[in-house]
Amino acid sequence: MKNIQIKTEIITLIFIILCTVGVIFKDYLPHNVLTSAFIHGSKDHFVNNMMLFLLLSPAVEEKLGKVNYLLAFALTTVTVHYFHTGLLHVNAIGISAWIFALIVLNIGKLKITGILLISIYAFQEISGMFNNDNTSHAGHLLGIITGIIYLLIYNYISKKKETYEQEEGSEKSILSDLPRL
Repeated sequence: MKNIQIKTEIITLIFIILCTVGVIFKDYLPHNVLTSAFIHGSKDHFVNNMMLFLLLSPAVEEKLGKVNYLLAFALTTVTVHYFHTGLLHVNAIGISAWIFALIVLNIGKLKITGILLISIYAFQEISGMFNNDNTSHAGHLLGIITGIIYLLIYNYISKKKETYEQEEGSEKSILSDLPRL
């Protein structure tokens, strides 16, 4: 009998639990940089975010690894939170900005369709900024921007690391060809 191994995206599951707690106890949680992404204004807001989150998050968690996933999330959350509280003087809630960053971080797999998708979302959010619909379109755009910034940084570091490992490997192969004393 084959051994079946279930791959668990632990960070994704933790975020789902935190968002569930955030929607249930939204009136009792303080609004700060640690809680703002997990609090949701309504069950519809929560369900819509969770559907996209479940679709996008596991692939990004696998691609980036847990540490880089959390760093990208922190960059997005801190940027969006302080943009809203510091510049606009409003409290924004929800994980929507991270959803938009996740879309960007999935571009590596989506290629041209991902770029088109991001362009459509960005256009929609820019045009939505002129609506009074209680949605942080600026927060969504910041999610796209922080996702792009993190993806660029991640790709740059990955290429540098790959180059270093190739150089390191070529030195080892040269040394291994030398006669031993």
